[in-house]
Amino acid sequence: QMLNTLLMLCLLGKPLPSVQLDLYNSKSATTDLKWTPFSTGIGWEEVSSYDEGHRTTIRSYQVCPQEDTTVESDNWIRSPYIDARDGKLIHLDVEFSINHCSHDTLPDNMKKTQCKETFNMFYYEADGDVATSTFPPWREKPYVKIDTIAANSVNRVNTKTFSFGPITRRGFYVSVQDQGACMSLISLQIYYFYCGETWKNLAVFPKTVSGDSMASLVEVVGSCVDHAVQSTNLGSPEYRCNSNGRWQINTGGCVCDVGFQPNNQQTRCQPCPDGTYKVSNTISECLPCPNNSGFNISHTNHASNNECLCNTGYARASGETVNTPCTAAPSSPLNLLASEHDGHAVTLTWLPPVHLGGRKDIFYKIGCKSTPLWELEQFISCSNALVYQPHLNEGKIFSTTLQISNMSPYTQYMLSIQAANGVSGIIDNYDVTNSIATVTVNTTQSTPSSVYGIETSDIEPTSATLSWHVPRYPNGEIIEYVVKLQYGGHSNTPTLVKQTSDTTVHLDGLLSNTNYIVLIHARTVAGFGPFSKPISFKTLTPATIAKPVTVSPTVNVPVIAGAVCGLALVIILIVVVLRCRKTDVKSDPMISERLIDMNQIDLPPRDRIYVKYPNPQTALAKFKCEINPSAITIEDVIGSGEGEFAEVCCGRLVHENKTIKVAVKRLKDSATSVDETNFLQEGVTLTQFDDANVVKIQGVVTSSPNIMIVFEYMENGALDKYLQLHKNDITLFQLLEMLRGIASGMKYLSSMKYVHRDLAARNILVNSQLVCKVSDFGLSRTLENDPQATYTTQYGGKIAIRWTAPESILFRQFTSASDVWSYGIVMWEVMSYGEKPYWDMSNKQVMESIQKGMRLPSPMNCPKPLHDLMLECWFAEVKDRPSFLQIFQKLNRLLRDWVEQPVASVASKPTPRLHRDITNVQQWLDKLCMSEYSETFNENEIKNLHLVSTLTASDLKAMGISNEDHKRVILDGVLALKRRFAQEAIVPVACV
Repeated sequence: QMLNTLLMLCLLGKPLPSVQLDLYNSKSATTDLKWTPFSTGIGWEEVSSYDEGHRTTIRSYQVCPQEDTTVESDNWIRSPYIDARDGKLIHLDVEFSINHCSHDTLPDNMKKTQCKETFNMFYYEADGDVATSTFPPWREKPYVKIDTIAANSVNRVNTKTFSFGPITRRGFYVSVQDQGACMSLISLQIYYFYCGETWKNLAVFPKTVSGDSMASLVEVVGSCVDHAVQSTNLGSPEYRCNSNGRWQINTGGCVCDVGFQPNNQQTRCQPCPDGTYKVSNTISECLPCPNNSGFNISHTNHASNNECLCNTGYARASGETVNTPCTAAPSSPLNLLASEHDGHAVTLTWLPPVHLGGRKDIFYKIGCKSTPLWELEQFISCSNALVYQPHLNEGKIFSTTLQISNMSPYTQYMLSIQAANGVSGIIDNYDVTNSIATVTVNTTQSTPSSVYGIETSDIEPTSATLSWHVPRYPNGEIIEYVVKLQYGGHSNTPTLVKQTSDTTVHLDGLLSNTNYIVLIHARTVAGFGPFSKPISFKTLTPATIAKPVTVSPTVNVPVIAGAVCGLALVIILIVVVLRCRKTDVKSDPMISERLIDMNQIDLPPRDRIYVKYPNPQTALAKFKCEINPSAITIEDVIGSGEGEFAEVCCGRLVHENKTIKVAVKRLKDSATSVDETNFLQEGVTLTQFDDANVVKIQGVVTSSPNIMIVFEYMENGALDKYLQLHKNDITLFQLLEMLRGIASGMKYLSSMKYVHRDLAARNILVNSQLVCKVSDFGLSRTLENDPQATYTTQYGGKIAIRWTAPESILFRQFTSASDVWSYGIVMWEVMSYGEKPYWDMSNKQVMESIQKGMRLPSPMNCPKPLHDLMLECWFAEVKDRPSFLQIFQKLNRLLRDWVEQPVASVASKPTPRLHRDITNVQQWLDKLCMSEYSETFNENEIKNLHLVSTLTASDLKAMGISNEDHKRVILDGVLALKRRFAQEAIVPVACV
């Protein structure tokens, strides 16, 4: 209880009282005191008396000289042995009373001879209880005298305090000597002082016994409290304990560590509360969090860092300190416009975003996809031949104008400008679409580029022959070339114009010994291209004799001439056939369909199909894809692959002085040689693929103890997990885009004569742009040159029953058609947001149900055409299933129909086409059958359609729209609105 009281006084900042430790107190005795007496007469007598103050009976001693003796009194009593403990300076409180010598009751002879009004007190030090009735001797020495004590008031109770010491042994005795007083020794209390444990200036000072003299100060160095460190400015914490057990003269102190601040009493350090932080112990109090940050990292032990975490949607750029306010990504650029120049170039202009995210390091990124105008269903990344002005600086644009040239004719370009800043790529769950503006441009037939490689030959006095190369970018069929000659080598001289459809022309009627400048340009239906760079030549003088052309007798001239003519005839026939096909493509629908198919397949060169190399090491050496191990840094293990002999990690790859994040599949030490071969076979497989929807391999590492395959890093991981986590944020359009991407990747693999065998949502990876890519080729096998050939497993092995076609389960036969079956299961997984196919049915039940004709039902809210396509993929007859090309085309049509007429929402409320007569928010909500939210939109200041087009799922949640069905309807309407604005921004293309 006393310690609790001391602590409370310390916390309240009040001075601490002195603390004493009792060594002996006669009042606490419950039986005889049993002091040892010695006397020359009657001596000391132990009696019981009543203590008025405590209202209790106590034991005490009294003595009074005899009336009839003349012998000088010498009466002693000695206390029991008293353990000094830690005490050095001992304090003694004595309570007594003495009769006055002139008292009338005393005999006359006592008054004159033996009567005393004082007594003496002594102490004797010893290491143990060694005293006897004769030892130590009853005299002043060896005892040490404490004092001769006289009463302040006779016939009354007196209390006096004395101090003695220093005590150098373990304990001591106290003795009282009477030499003739008539007195009562009421009580004796013996104790010493100590300074109790205390806290001051964030330091704790332990219990300290006072010094050995009245003037002593015991200096104590304290220790810092939890989460505090010694201050370099204040010095070490020190406190002094005086002889009365009081702390005084405090110097130095401690300061709270990073992440903590002192309480009001400066007795402990407490964590910075939410909304504050402290990153240095040079400041005392926690500071308010920087803008757009709040919750701070809590600490349960000694902290080395403290920061306020950025709020959702905000971040700090690399290199920015924790004192820096958190900032956001910018909104999308404004008023993105495209102005077409001459069919092969376009200039984009835009205004900076309204919201810069609180930063000044704004820049822009260009996105480009294209498709031929006759094939609007297949957008691919734009060609690297495009030229940007100004040039991109590491993919960044710092101006608000961009010219793009070398564009292909009759092509639709989907161009996007993303506004970005220093935190755009590091904000968690950042929706990049909020920072992108898009515009679509249709290019027409463009004029050709300039001809090049002009050469002269057969120069005569009046004639010469010119030849040249077809323009690098003809941009259509060349109708004619126009050759312009200028006499005398000057541009202001008369000119000669010659027209030809060939790349060679013979010029007659020239002037002899004359300089000529040659300029040539080509013409298509779009007009003339620019003139070539001028070249000059000079005709010969008439006296010049040309050397005859000689032919080696070993050369069979007729044979060569015949071969040349034959080759020319073949080329002419090919040109004629191609022109006829092009001319008749619109009149013959079968030919049109075949042409579209050829363009959509995107096959690699015809002599290139997937090759399975028996020795993967040899193949990897051939492909030259080895990566130096020092360029790879492994950061964390994120999963397992290839059974138990490999693991998947994330890491960094240094490539061309840039560091990129990659995924690394690493072979474990426990792998066998067979495991190693199979592992490398996957690397060989991926090295042969190059498609936007097939996961890309960066290279392999075979020169380190752990063989590694390095892939592109897919930020959103496996498709099934992504769908499960984001089921409330994905629109139907995004699901269709995902399915089309997977179909595109499988179409590519099928064209390579390749079968996957383990196609499932868990083996589809998703990047930050929600692009789906086929991965995990550990179970894949090749088809032979015959596309209908099958691969029969030799060793059996595990099969994912729920994804595998019936013929593969029964006969171990795998074809592209069995991959189509698996793709149908993937479609079902996607539309059910990662649901497990066939739910809790056992594998045996699944196989039996499939054999009986059972097929998975349509997922909730799945459009009927999409489920019909799934059922086609699950036809029992292999030949009846669609190819991946046909699947891809059907998904394209579904996406196109969705844009033109969105499918019914999950709430069975049809989402109508957003006609251009919708001009305000109320009309838009009415069309969506969502007018019940009119007041909600008004309260949140969403008062025009441009603001509506920026809404996201998180915005709707913040507005209080919690019904998931309604949220999807509104988000579909937002996406349709964006497409309407994009179409309105298309620059009209003039007809030729």
